[in-house]
Amino acid sequence: MNSGIYKLVFEGTDKVYIGQSCDLDRRAKEYNIYFTTGTPHSIKLKQAKELFGAPRFEVILYSPIGTLNDLEYKFIQEYDSYNNGFNSIEEPNGTASVSSFDNVHCNYTKEQYIKVLELALDLTNSYNYISQTTGVSYSTVRNIISGIRNHWLAEEVPELYAKVMSIKNCRTNPILNGTATNIVIHSSGVVEEVSSIKEFRDKYNLIQSEVSLLLRGKIFYHKGWVTKVWLDIVLDKLALSKNYKSIAKELGSSMYAKRVESIDKRETYIINE
Repeated sequence: MNSGIYKLVFEGTDKVYIGQSCDLDRRAKEYNIYFTTGTPHSIKLKQAKELFGAPRFEVILYSPIGTLNDLEYKFIQEYDSYNNGFNSIEEPNGTASVSSFDNVHCNYTKEQYIKVLELALDLTNSYNYISQTTGVSYSTVRNIISGIRNHWLAEEVPELYAKVMSIKNCRTNPILNGTATNIVIHSSGVVEEVSSIKEFRDKYNLIQSEVSLLLRGKIFYHKGWVTKVWLDIVLDKLALSKNYKSIAKELGSSMYAKRVESIDKRETYIINE
């Protein structure tokens, strides 16, 4: 087996890049060419090359092709390589096929995963409620219900899975009660009123799908940008409690305790009135 998950390690920083490949030996040779005679495939990696030079290619683990998407996402979260590293997108781009429960590195029981789907049929059940009820992490609940991860469920319980996928776009963020906003604020203090997602994306080199999710209240944060309504919610919660971890957990997986703390200490998102 030569498929698995790898990381690119740069001298002088603890930030990494996480990736997957069906042929790790070939991928290592490709990166050697990219970083010595060519140009890396992303802006983040290009900047990393300019700052730190060529990286080391290290295999994290070998695993069947059908497991790679789930594992890549797991390690992107574990290394925080999207928010604090060199991954340009949070969700893997791999095309690994649907696998079975027995072939996937799962953190929970099969019954827990299926219970998530059962609870998801009721659109009034929030991700946070489903997470607390099943014992499955908030991010895993979100990714199952959104059809991003754990695709083996489509074979395990096809009818239930199909029903959940058919209504996934009907679910709104319960914290925002469906509210969307086009006022966004960058961590540097820049404020923008978004009238065109495409123009906003191009101006700041963002990912259009992520911007759309941000404006719909489905995610909190994208490359330093938050919506004003989300920021107001965080500030309201901080007025009642300084438990950063608790606030971050309540607001979801893209909201980290350190980010809540930075907002509380006015280290980021300072708006010049």
